[in-house]
Amino acid sequence: MNSNLSEIILSMAAADALGSSFEGFTRAHIEANIKDFTDYPDPSKLLTRDFSRWRKPGLYTSITQTALLLILSSTRGRIQLHALKQLFSSPESSPEFLRNTDHAERSFAASGGDAPSTQPSARVCALLTPLAGNSPDLKEVLMSAISFARHYTEDLYTIAGAGLHVLTVSSLINNTEHGVLSISEASMAMTSYFADFIKTSPHIVFNEGLNPDQLEKKLMIYQTIIKNSFQAETLKEAEDIICKTANLHLKTPLKRPSINHPLTLIPLSLFLTSMGTRMPEGTAGQTVVNAAAQGGSSSAAASITAAYLTALKCSSPIPEIFLEKLINKKNVSAAAASIAQSTKLPFTISEFIHSESKLTAKAQSELTSKLKHQKAKPVRKKISRSVESDIAHHVVESWTKADQARWRKQRRKDDPSKWIEPE
Repeated sequence: MNSNLSEIILSMAAADALGSSFEGFTRAHIEANIKDFTDYPDPSKLLTRDFSRWRKPGLYTSITQTALLLILSSTRGRIQLHALKQLFSSPESSPEFLRNTDHAERSFAASGGDAPSTQPSARVCALLTPLAGNSPDLKEVLMSAISFARHYTEDLYTIAGAGLHVLTVSSLINNTEHGVLSISEASMAMTSYFADFIKTSPHIVFNEGLNPDQLEKKLMIYQTIIKNSFQAETLKEAEDIICKTANLHLKTPLKRPSINHPLTLIPLSLFLTSMGTRMPEGTAGQTVVNAAAQGGSSSAAASITAAYLTALKCSSPIPEIFLEKLINKKNVSAAAASIAQSTKLPFTISEFIHSESKLTAKAQSELTSKLKHQKAKPVRKKISRSVESDIAHHVVESWTKADQARWRKQRRKDDPSKWIEPE
């Protein structure tokens, strides 16, 4: 595997942990409650009553965990699908050690990839990043990304997005004939390469159980969104372009691109990366912080952005403070370094799962402790009425204005002396 991939994995782990603090929140809520931070922020500042969404600061999620599992299960530097499937199919392996998973990840972990989800997942695209160093051959890299992704979900946007993302990273770290100078050129070149592959080898795509025409159609939507978003001058303009174009093809309209949908999140990460490459020397890492602070699926957005910036060999692709204070940095660094040095892995898969289970249990214990001290939500007491009063109250409230007008008119006729006109 390429030596640059080890740096990418370490940067992704720190970005993943940073994004975890903001997962599921809106950007406006984050900006209102956390102004500036030089360390992993505590999500407690973002929570008012419901602390069940609390995440341990500095602890990475299933994106990094699965990426490391891919590395640990590799044979002679090659990541094989059957090894990962066998790992999750084993009765000794429990998926409970994985943190903050989405539906596609849970489906793969529960079934070993035999019963994939049907929902889109940007997180799947992020966790498959190590496949970029699987081979210098782009065709082999692309097919491995497609094969892995389709065992996570049947959603074609996710499969197309995973292939495009892994291809882009691969073209940058392997410096192939398709390697280019900017992230915009790289992503557009890999989109064209992907489309040409589908046109010239539809039988290979079909053998994966996919419709080549439909997959190419989804890929062309990516191409349109990415091309149009790079023409924006500001992040706000890019977000508007991404959502407006994506909404032409999605059933549910989106208001922000940072959700867990690769059709919007990958173009967003690409645009953020292009902004980072234009920043002053040594400040590109602030782009990863901005990606995390977008909220939504922030772990995926920050991880993908960090992968691009590191692959482009930007100076300080992530602030040093986040690398220093990353939980379990020693094991993550050791696993990442083994890629570059092609040395014996520092620990076995079972040892890794055991250590991750302990980290997950500890984080859950801290969450349980916080929930004990959480004040219960006030419950509004229902005003007690008789059965007759409840029925009458419901009936009166269900009257239309015409019903009420007829009732007043009839009452006035029946007993004018008792009728008092309302003020």
